[in-house]
This record gives sequence, C-alpha cells and structure tokens, in this order.
Amino acid sequence: MAQADEILAYKNQLNEFLTRKFPDLSLLIGFNTLLQSKFQSWIIADLNEYYSLMERGQSETVEFNTMKYLETIWNEFHYPTIKFFQHQHQALFQEIQESFKTCQVEGTANQFKVKPVEMRKVNDNFIKFIKQVFEFCVKLLKYFTTKFSNSFIPREFLAHFNLSVSESAAICKDNNFQANVLYLIHRCVLSLGDICRHQTFVELTYVQPATSNKDFFKFRSLANSDKTQAFFPKYRKAIQYYKYCIMLLPALNEPYNHIGMIHNLVDDKYQAIYWFLRSQFTRIPEYKLGLSNLNNVLKKHWFITALVDVVNNNKERQFKIDDSLNIYLVCLMGYFYYPQQYKNGPNLVKKLSFSKIESEFFKSLSSNFSSLIQVGVREENFILTQLTVLFSFTELCKQKSDDVDVHDKVVRFTFRYIEKIFDCLKQLDFEKIKLTNICIILRFILNWLKENKSMYLTFESRKQSVLGICNILNRFIEYNTDKEHMKLMLTQSNRPTRSYYFWEDVHFRDFKLIKYQFKDFKDDALFQVNNINFLIGDYSELLHDKVPTFLSEDKQKLFAGNPKEVEGEIEKYENGLRIHALVSLGKRLLFACKSFDVSLDETSLRFLVKESQEKKSREMKEKKKETNKQTDDKPKDTLKVQEQKPCPVKKHKKSSQTPTPTPEPQTQTTDELSGPPVKVPVSLEEIESFIAKHTHELKSGISAQEGNSEDAQEPELQLHNMVDSLVDDDSKEVINISTGTLNSSTQNIWKHEPAKDIQPKFFNSLAQPIGTQVHQYPANFSQYLYPQMQFMPSQQSIPQSQLQFPYHSTPMGQLQSPTPPVFASYPQSQPTPQQPQGFPQAQAQPMFGTFPIGPESQKSKSPQNNETGNINNGAYSQYFSN
Repeated sequence: MAQADEILAYKNQLNEFLTRKFPDLSLLIGFNTLLQSKFQSWIIADLNEYYSLMERGQSETVEFNTMKYLETIWNEFHYPTIKFFQHQHQALFQEIQESFKTCQVEGTANQFKVKPVEMRKVNDNFIKFIKQVFEFCVKLLKYFTTKFSNSFIPREFLAHFNLSVSESAAICKDNNFQANVLYLIHRCVLSLGDICRHQTFVELTYVQPATSNKDFFKFRSLANSDKTQAFFPKYRKAIQYYKYCIMLLPALNEPYNHIGMIHNLVDDKYQAIYWFLRSQFTRIPEYKLGLSNLNNVLKKHWFITALVDVVNNNKERQFKIDDSLNIYLVCLMGYFYYPQQYKNGPNLVKKLSFSKIESEFFKSLSSNFSSLIQVGVREENFILTQLTVLFSFTELCKQKSDDVDVHDKVVRFTFRYIEKIFDCLKQLDFEKIKLTNICIILRFILNWLKENKSMYLTFESRKQSVLGICNILNRFIEYNTDKEHMKLMLTQSNRPTRSYYFWEDVHFRDFKLIKYQFKDFKDDALFQVNNINFLIGDYSELLHDKVPTFLSEDKQKLFAGNPKEVEGEIEKYENGLRIHALVSLGKRLLFACKSFDVSLDETSLRFLVKESQEKKSREMKEKKKETNKQTDDKPKDTLKVQEQKPCPVKKHKKSSQTPTPTPEPQTQTTDELSGPPVKVPVSLEEIESFIAKHTHELKSGISAQEGNSEDAQEPELQLHNMVDSLVDDDSKEVINISTGTLNSSTQNIWKHEPAKDIQPKFFNSLAQPIGTQVHQYPANFSQYLYPQMQFMPSQQSIPQSQLQFPYHSTPMGQLQSPTPPVFASYPQSQPTPQQPQGFPQAQAQPMFGTFPIGPESQKSKSPQNNETGNINNGAYSQYFSN
C-alpha cells in the first residue's frame, strides 16, 4: 500500500473514532501510539534519503519533502484530536453551569455541588494523549539536532534542551541542508509550544473550575485583570518555546501570532495587539491569520469602554498609568485604522474629540515620562513597545487606506509623538536615569527614519523633529567625559564595531519596518567570524575567568577578582558603543536635511541648526510664481480698480531710535484683490495694534475649533507655528507624505532607488498554520538565514582589501561631496559601489535569538532545577502529573 493510501486509511479510522457518540478514549490513545511510530519511521527515512542525495551532489534535483510528514501528522491527526478532547471538556463544564443555573431558578443554590468525576476521567485520557504527542516531538527534535552537525543551532538552544552534538555527527557540505533541518527543528519546537498552550487552556478553563465548589465560584468571580495575573504565569512554558522558535527562524510569523493569542486568552489586549502586529511585519508578508486576529481584538468594545472609564475616572474600574496610556494610543490609532469602531463623526466616542484625547495622552505621557523610561528593561520597555505599535499602525494605515489625507494625519500624529519623546528626553538628567533604555529607544527611532524614505522626508521638513535630534545628540556629547574621543568620533563619523549583537539587535531581527535589522554598526567582521552565538547576543565564548575579553586591559585586571560588578561594566561598554552609533547615524540624518542647515561647531562640539538658504530662496521663488499666476488670472477691470485707488502711504522722517520698517510684498488671493482696499500699517504703533488684534482673533478661533478639530493644537503651539510658518510641521508644500516625494525644486537625496522588496514565497496556505491540508514548501529554507555567513568552505573568498564598506575614516574636510546620499539604496543582486560617507542599504540580514546571555547564565543547568524546562528534568511534569 502506498504511503498516501495508508495515511488516508488512518485518517478515515480517526474520523470514525471521533464521530462516535460514546468514543472509547483508551482505544484512541492506542491508535495514536501506532500512528506516531509509523510517521516517525517515515520522517527519519525520508530525511536520511534526502541527506544521501545531497551528499552525492544532486542538490538541484532533490525536493525537500520531510516537512510534509510533520505537517500532515499535526494537521490531520494531532490537532483534530486535541480539539476533540477540548470539546469533551467544554460539554462537561457546560453541564455544570446549567446545573448551577437550574439551582438558582429553583431557589436551591445552596444545594449546588460540582461533580468532578466525569471531568477527571476525560482529563486523564487527554493528559495521556498530550504526553504522547509531546514525547513524539521531543524524540524528533533530538534526532534532528544531534544526528547532523548544524552550525545554525545556537549554544543556548542546545543547553536548554540538554542536547549535545557529538563529533561523529553527520556533516553536510550544503548550507541548504542545514537550513532545511533547522526548519524541521523549528516546527518541532513550535508544536511543543502549541501542545503546552492547548493543555494549559483546557486546565485553566474547564478542569480547575470543575474541581470543587470553591474553585467554581472563584473562577466565576475573576475579573479581566485578575485573569491576567492568575493565568498568564501558567502559559510561560508555551511562550518560552515560541521564543525559541523565534531564536531559530525569526522570519516566520506563527510564533509571534501564538504569543498574541496567549495574551488575548488572559485578557491582556494591548500585548495581544503588539504581538499580532509583530507577526505582520516579518520577512514573510501577508500573514492573514495575524491580521485577522488583530482586527478581531480591535472590533470589540473593550478599548472604547476602557477609554470612557479612564477619561471619567471611574472609581469602580481603575487603571494604572501605563495601562491608561496604552488605551489612549490604541484608540487614537484605531480612529484612523479602524474608523467603523473608533470614529463617531469627528469624535472617538460621543463628546470625546480626537484632539481632547490626544491632548490628555501627551499630557499624561509627559508628566509620567521619567518613571516610565526607567520601569522595565528590554521587552518590558514601555516607550519602545509603544513606538513599535505606533510605527506598525502607521504602516498598516498606509497599506489599507486609499485616502491620502488619512495617511497624512497618521504620519503627523506619529511625528508629534516622536517630538514629545524628544522633548521629554531633553529634560532628563542622564546621570540619574537608566541610559540603556534611552539608547535603545533612540536607535529604534533613527533606524526607522533611515530605512523609510517617506518618513525621513517628513522628518527633515519638521523643525521640531530636527531640533529634537540635535538637542539629544548635544546631551550625549555633554554626557561623554572623554572629549578627545568624542571629537574624533564626530569628525571621522565611522560606524562603531563590536564583538556580538546587543539585545535590541536580536529583538528586532527580521523586523520589516527597519528593513530587517539595525545598520548603524559595522558588523562585517562579526559576520566573518561565522559564529551564530554572537548573533543572538551570547558572548560567553568571550569570557576569561568570568571577565569579558572585549573590555580594556585595565578593566579586565580591575574586575578579575570581582566578577559581581562585571555586569554593570558590560552595560557601560554597550551604552558607549550605542552612543557612538547614535551620534554617527544622527549626524548623517541631520547633514542630509535640505530644509535646514545643520552644522557642527568643532570648538564647542555642538550641533547648530538654522533654516537653509536653499529653502528660503525656493520658497521666495514659489511665492513670486504664485503671485504672478494669480495676477494673470485676474480680470482686467479688477486690476484697474486697484490701480485707480491705491492705499495712501504717509511719509515719515527717519528716526535713529525707531526705524520705520519697510513692508514686505505679500501674496494676495483672489478674494483680497476683489475686495475693498487694504490699509497697510506703516508706523510702529499701527503695527503693534495690528499684531494685537490678530493675536486676539487667533486665540478666539482656536478656542472655537478645539472641540471638533482632530489636529487641533495648544494656542501657544499654534502661535509658535504662525511665527515659524516657513517650517510648519504640517506643511504640505515641503513634502507629500503619502507619496514620499518633495516638490520639484527640492533635491532628492535618494539618488538610487531601491530594488523592489521581493519577499520569498513561503507556502500556499500560510494563513492556516494549523489547518487540515498539506502545505507546499520551497526547496530550501536558507533564504531565511544570514547571507553573510558561510559555515562551509566557499568556492571563492573575497580578499580583505577588496571588501566594500559603507564607512571610511575620511576626515570631514576631505569628503567628496558636502551632502552625500546617506540613504542611497542598491539592489541586493549588485555589488555596493564605494561611498566615502554614504550609508547604503545593506543586504537584508535576518537575525536570530531573543535572549542575551550574561556571565552568570553561562553555567550548565542543574538537573535538579525545575525552572529550566530541560526535557530530562521534568519539563512537562507540571502538565502531565496524574
């Protein structure tokens, strides 16, 4: 019998089991044992045959089919059986609830009693089945990992599962084989996470409430916040497996989506939105399941109801500051992205205008910023998470909405948020706050600006954004005590080098909105080392007597006998390099601006900003052109009236104390030309009276439209924008936000257009990762790995002298061009031409890993430690105890 026919026969047999009115669960367990042994033999035989053909040099004709077996057994057998057991638990729990309702109706609620016997029987069989599936995945995981030598597997991953690769392991000279095996490992770990997630859901939702009357009533009385605190720790094992999936292949969408599903289950809606957004912006596009889950969360009334409670300060439903700010942000972005739920005419909800909510949001953010910036590290970084959500929604609005005006409003709100962050950072004392969080946030913002052409063009047209970066960079220069080193850094503008990836580089690997990686470090040498551990933030191999060798010799000697303070010194070392990268990238962003002239005072080492002469002359030409055009369009009789009745101008004598200002020519509109003669103020008293009158009218107008204008600003800010109208932050004359293009008179700094972002086609039904069909896969998965890394000997190696680097140690006075194309992009298939000061678009580099390793965490994990989750120390004992 062919394998396809045999699989079909097994599938029919399983369907017959599951459709019985009274199924024999013990018989189902036995059937699964036989089924798994069959599939295990098929999988191992197919992979060995694939390996043999690859070794014989038939890589071009070999098709990678092993994954189909793994997908088939999960989609057609394991997952349907899990859903069957879940339905059995749900039916029994529903009977308990109906029994309680009956007692309430009859007035005998005190006689209600939970009967857990039937629930316990079903759950015992479910635990046996789950344990079988778990062990099946672990066996395959061990085989894939230890049978073949694979340089793409990090040391931390092997240590977590207590696996070791022997020297006798098979070695394949083809990197495609290693990448395909890595995907098999990824699929096994993903299944382990799914198993733990489903088992935990059944345990918390059906089994525990049916244990006793106390547990039943406790479950019924839990509020949403209580569920998050009580239930989320139970899912940590599943989340850990999903994060190891991200460590292996961060380009794949499913782990991000599944983490979001867990947060949704425990009613942590904001974190669910964050992870659903992350699933949308990996290297693989169009993940419809994550987008569908995101929309399902947004279309509920949870955030709108919470917003009303926050604004009205509902005492029965209090929120923490960070929760309130998250609610504000989601509702403000939902106003643009999901208007059918979050837009009620010009308001968010009745009597709550967009401008009012935005004002409250920024006010609360500013007043609590110093505490928010210091609370949480790494993934708990509050501002970093909000920026990720904000940038993701901005991109989704661009993709979804055909309305140019809507996208422009979203972009303007995004930059108002960024400018508020800059203003808050400027007021902080860098000596008293956590500098790591600030550096990570700024690296994320600057790299986002660099990698998004339209966003950069918007940035360079906004005075507050340019001044904000200048102020922050000046603060960093003041913070650095080594002025000579800082001066050298500013004059040469070289990107820094390092020995390993930092946390944020690992956390945002394959994140599409920054073009898949941060590029403000020169990591060519790091890739040439060909060590995957350094690329997931693991620097344990650089330790000597628990002291990092990348520190200076003096500090190595200082901390040789005091390893407890090494961690703090490592953080200082990383922050020093982060500041170097920020100053170098920030300088290029500023010097590329066409709307402002940014210069560096080499004496005081400060960035200075003034409006560019090029912009002034361009605007004068545009005004003159517009005036001539309006004059040509006017009827001749109207012009004659203006010529016959000019405004009388009195002559005044010159005064040395109060010189008479010469009125500048003003652009007149059609209405002005056809209206009554305009009195032009010429004396100082008349000018002061004129300004006072219009200031009063402006303030009155602001108060009148404050309630219905979604882009309304504070009166002081509008007055400032009136004075500084040439660099109005919302000016459409400088840039078209939706298209990312400047006016014809503005020079485009992107001299080379990037090649179209052609994403690899994954498989046909990616939106159904747990569906019931067998997916088609590409011949290999090496397209999701580091293109710079070659673990096997390559045919030709490029000499060091021929390597092209985007930065060189050229002094500022010897640059070939005053404003180089710092964001020029080149197709990945072509070699990057040499740019003396350019910052070309490097080839996309997927990033691995999610857990930075410190010195203390390099110790081998003890078998007695139940916290590690190793497979031989009871990793699933808490889930499968009888």
